[in-house]
Amino acid sequence: MLRFLLFITGGLAALLSSAYSQNYIWPINTGRYLTSTFGEYRPGHFHSGIDIKTNYRCGYPVYATADGYIWRVLTSPYGYGKAVYLKLDDGNLAVYGHLDRFGDRIVPHLRAEQQRRQRYSADIYFNPRQLPVRRGEIIAYSGDTGTLHPHLHFEIRDAANRPFNPLNTNLKIDDQTIPTISAVAFTPLTPDSRINGSSLIRIFPAHYQARKQFALTDSVEVCGIVGISVKTYDTVRGLPNKYAPYRITLTVDSLVLFRAVYDTFDFAETGLISLDRDYQLRQEGNGHFNRLWRLDSVPPLPFYKTSHNGWLDLTTGRHTAQIDVSDHNGNTATLRFPIQSVESFPVLTLSGHGVADARLKIDLLINGGDIRPELSGRWINRYGFESRAAGLTIARLDSSTITLFTDWPQPGDEWLEINALAAKGNAIQPVYVNPSPPAQRPLPEPQVTWIHYPRSMMGQIRFREAPVGEIQFYLQTHDDLYSLPLIRTTGTEWMVTPLARDIWDHALAFEVRLPGEPHLIQRQTLRMTAIKPRRAAMSATADSALVVHWPVGSVFDTLVCWIDPLPAPPVAGGKALGPAYRINPLSQPLARKITLSFKTPTRPDSTKRAGIYQWSEDKWSLAGMDDSSASGRVNARTDQLGIFGLLQDETPPLITDLFPGNGGRFRAADVTQLKASVKDDLSGLRDDRSIQMKLDDRLLIAEYHGVQHYVRFFLTEALSPGDHTMEITAVDQAGNTARQLSRFTILTDRP
Repeated sequence: MLRFLLFITGGLAALLSSAYSQNYIWPINTGRYLTSTFGEYRPGHFHSGIDIKTNYRCGYPVYATADGYIWRVLTSPYGYGKAVYLKLDDGNLAVYGHLDRFGDRIVPHLRAEQQRRQRYSADIYFNPRQLPVRRGEIIAYSGDTGTLHPHLHFEIRDAANRPFNPLNTNLKIDDQTIPTISAVAFTPLTPDSRINGSSLIRIFPAHYQARKQFALTDSVEVCGIVGISVKTYDTVRGLPNKYAPYRITLTVDSLVLFRAVYDTFDFAETGLISLDRDYQLRQEGNGHFNRLWRLDSVPPLPFYKTSHNGWLDLTTGRHTAQIDVSDHNGNTATLRFPIQSVESFPVLTLSGHGVADARLKIDLLINGGDIRPELSGRWINRYGFESRAAGLTIARLDSSTITLFTDWPQPGDEWLEINALAAKGNAIQPVYVNPSPPAQRPLPEPQVTWIHYPRSMMGQIRFREAPVGEIQFYLQTHDDLYSLPLIRTTGTEWMVTPLARDIWDHALAFEVRLPGEPHLIQRQTLRMTAIKPRRAAMSATADSALVVHWPVGSVFDTLVCWIDPLPAPPVAGGKALGPAYRINPLSQPLARKITLSFKTPTRPDSTKRAGIYQWSEDKWSLAGMDDSSASGRVNARTDQLGIFGLLQDETPPLITDLFPGNGGRFRAADVTQLKASVKDDLSGLRDDRSIQMKLDDRLLIAEYHGVQHYVRFFLTEALSPGDHTMEITAVDQAGNTARQLSRFTILTDRP
């Protein structure tokens, strides 16, 4: 096992100590309760601050945390919404996001800039003399702009604009609860790696024991190099929120193999969130896991405090692993568990079977290790479901062979599944015996799927009903047709042995066969491309209806891409202009954006309002609609793989809930703002320039909330008595236009 080198240079440590030793005040008076903490997962980036609860309300005063000056003011429909950047006298930068409104000294500057640009979005910078502030001065009011729920997003950045954990300063919270460790995942990191005999990722649930100690519910045996990820979260007593931990340490046999401390990062590194939090486990529906290993091809994040990459390459024998998870107050949970490293896992194979004394006799061979004498069996039908239990009697068991008997069943289309345990108690792959096979019957083609891991790929073959006899798998390359070993995992499923990713780059087709007289069940062409970090590449469908352009540096490590055509999911508000395509592997992240290029239909009107959309979370969202008319293609850039289609948006935005309402009669004192809901479910609204609000034919610079889908304008003076007209126009990204009018009356105030 490799030893580690703990690295934080003296200069960096001194710099951090200087940055953290500040005397700040809490930025809001709603209490020191958080909804999120520093370094948490956000899609595509790390959370760069803390989110402070505001009691589900807007409008609390927000204070300057220290002396300084207002350096920047930002307004946007998305992201931070309304934000203030405060340059502090100590050289750091404080950022306040999701504000409802700004302090009185900021407002005139903002209005002037918005009038100059004739739009709501603004980005204003100030010099030190324009808007100086004192510690404790009100600079804004809390809100929910750019987000769904009211809270204050608060950051502190150093002089180089790197965010660091605000809780590393004198700003503290009350937390006396240890984190929770709920599971550990083991990932094979080479084609030969196995976890409890399996080439798949294995997840082991953890449970609380006592005295801050957690334990696994199952034993762990590994063969080859593996990586560990941990599912963990922190809590504060009395609050429902789950927070990211502050520190995680992996120790094996008293050696620290990996340590992450979420203190600071650079915005240029924020995309590495997909490596720090295990992207594959999340994509496969397992939730958020912190990865305690890293790729050598990617520079380590500032979070990582060891030079070791965290890979477990253990010598044969028993080892002790320990994972310590701490919050910022030092409350620590510990998970300690044994890992047994073996040279190989036992494998049972069928050597023969027959009838003896009216019972079924079965002879098995043991290879690669020892097994326990407790075996169990069950009869399963041709569809893989259990029909009844099978009693097994062992007549002979030594280091290499087993002879056992079971009651002879009525002849039928059934399989006997025999299950055994390795000597350490882990399940091994079952053995299947078909004692009275029927005549071969026509089989529908199996479903073959590909599983992409960090350093290998494998196939999974699923039949609706079990074939008669063991199947064979062949991979065709330019050189030859290779037979690949199969492992039967259930009555109707097989796994193709893992292979290095580069091999699949040369694959032309695969075949699934039955032995004996070669009987071809399935043959399918393969179009796979190995994408390497330092090379540009291209993937395409056979007819070039979809072409994927991979720039240099688009992947973190070698990735094998393949494209599957799919029937287009339903399109509410539009129509599909062809099939959808799944760009694989969905389980692997991208390092930078790639370009998708769809061929457009030949009809001249078919590309009007056409764009490339991604199907995710049961809905379509626009990826892009760069129309290269001369080439007859539509292009878009994306930073993730998935299901994409070329769609046409035919429906304008929906404008509802206008206030003041059409035909209404109001007192002037009751109308302090104009507001409406504006939403488009397909191509969406690009930004605040997509919406226009007028009052009595006068253009207003209205505030657009892109997350909550509304537009509003705060009146600076009361409306005059009489009739008024509010007009709202919205144009989606496909060019569809909607317009709504509200004619209302302001009543005359009677003396």
